[in-house]
Amino acid sequence: MAWTAEYFTGKRLENPRLEAEILLGKVLGKSRVQLYINLEQPLQPLELARYREKIKQRVMGTPAAYLIGEKEFMSLPFEVNRQVLIPRPDTEVLVETALEYLGHTQVGPREQRENRALVSGDQAPLIVDVGTGSGNIAIVLARYLPQARILGLDISDRALEIARRNARRHGVEEQVTFYEGDLLAPLENTPYKGQVDLLTANLPYIPSNELPHLMREVLQEPLSALDGGRDGLQYYRRMIPQSLEYLKPGGALIIEIGFDQRKAALKLFNDQWENVQVKLDYGGRERVIYARATGGTNNDFV
Repeated sequence: MAWTAEYFTGKRLENPRLEAEILLGKVLGKSRVQLYINLEQPLQPLELARYREKIKQRVMGTPAAYLIGEKEFMSLPFEVNRQVLIPRPDTEVLVETALEYLGHTQVGPREQRENRALVSGDQAPLIVDVGTGSGNIAIVLARYLPQARILGLDISDRALEIARRNARRHGVEEQVTFYEGDLLAPLENTPYKGQVDLLTANLPYIPSNELPHLMREVLQEPLSALDGGRDGLQYYRRMIPQSLEYLKPGGALIIEIGFDQRKAALKLFNDQWENVQVKLDYGGRERVIYARATGGTNNDFV
């Protein structure tokens, strides 16, 4: 493992020791703690061959999350494969903003969070997550807000297979329902128009001409989950007006954008939106936009 960490360092991987440990843990079926308890135990020939193959794939650019089939998000593990975008810490800000809007307090970025909702009474907020991918946003919201009804939408049936497995894994399969279709199209012939309390979306937002310049491992992820068209906003340009059909008066839309897209993205919100705010990610970059459909009571936050 020490040799692998040194090798990864030479290849300029960001977290060489950690990646060496998680890859070995995957091969052996052991946690990092168990690895250290059995640090002197030699690998069997088949185990060594499997470990070397994962090292080779990692150095060639395959993301570690795909090699182990899992990625943590908001302290929960999610199954991932090449059919879904790998959840990232930046998106936790979107989830925290959603929880704050719905009345869940004391949400910190890295600490252990208490799994309880502060939406009181008989209220059952209706939440729609567009472009749900692995289901990470929808499932975390379900874990924090057990009263909520949540719909996860995605155009990829293969991504939805992963999302459904993740929902079962975290015990929210009865609370989160997944539908296949383009943006909000799955809801067209449903009674949900004008009934949604919160709509979230982390849609593809990388401009097409920037894709060739991305890190090699990012390009291993689904192109359909990355490519946002000419300016990166082609999907939001369609979805934001559609959202007004489904949100209640005063309902909220929360989206993730590229760090340099604030000015262009804000132009997509017309006078049918109010209290439009931009939230920073953990690196201080403008990453999330929050807006409310006009006509509701004022329950905004700073």
